[in-house]
Amino acid sequence: PANPHEILEVFFEYHLSRGEGIHDAALKSLQEVQSFLVNEVQSVYQSQGIDISDKHTEVIVRQMSSKCRIDDGGDTTMLPGELVEIYQVEQVNEAMSITGGAPAQYTPVLLGITKASLNTDSFISAASFQETTRVLTEAAIEGKSDWLRGLKENVIIGRLIPAGTGYNAYEEAPAPEVEAGYESAILDDDLILQDVVLDDFTARNYDIETNLGLLADDEMIGGQSMENGGLRRSLGNGEEDGEVAFGEDLSMLDIDDDLLIDDQTEAP
Repeated sequence: PANPHEILEVFFEYHLSRGEGIHDAALKSLQEVQSFLVNEVQSVYQSQGIDISDKHTEVIVRQMSSKCRIDDGGDTTMLPGELVEIYQVEQVNEAMSITGGAPAQYTPVLLGITKASLNTDSFISAASFQETTRVLTEAAIEGKSDWLRGLKENVIIGRLIPAGTGYNAYEEAPAPEVEAGYESAILDDDLILQDVVLDDFTARNYDIETNLGLLADDEMIGGQSMENGGLRRSLGNGEEDGEVAFGEDLSMLDIDDDLLIDDQTEAP
């Protein structure tokens, strides 16, 4: 039977001999070997009358064919014989082309399933498979960080896996844009407007005394009472006072000092 390692080497040398770049030659040779492996696995199942989708085999083959062996590190920090992801080497080589340094030379390799599992970026995933002591020792010596991008490491530490409805759960949401123009007599300069959630539910439960530092529990604003330090009613007595409802639009908040009355003054 044909040796997939030799087939990969032959294809890689063939594409290099045609004058193609090392990156293009590596990708094309790997694609041809990937197709060869998927077809060989499928032929075994189909000979027994079993029909299996290609995607199940392709997931495994992709992991087996994602690495390359460094032949010459050039001006990079990579060492000869090191197994690195092909896309990572290309990112480093692109940086070298900008700075004028010598790029790294590499050869695509085909790893076995066990070897591919141990050569993952996640040391938590690798340690849970085999050679736990060696994996954790190397991770501690090298000061590795696990970014928890895969399924296995998220399951191990009890986080929501990045799949299905949880795929984008850990992406940072963009900060909401807050319009300027909130200058008012009752707004503190130290108030962080991004922390104020402008919805009715939050507004009813928002602690005005804590954030604004001006209103007490029993104070009156525009004839409306304050309950538990939270603003329960709209500010003002009608259109003449602006009919401003806290939680709807802070840009409309414009209260005269006359509307702020203490316990000793009756509401108009």
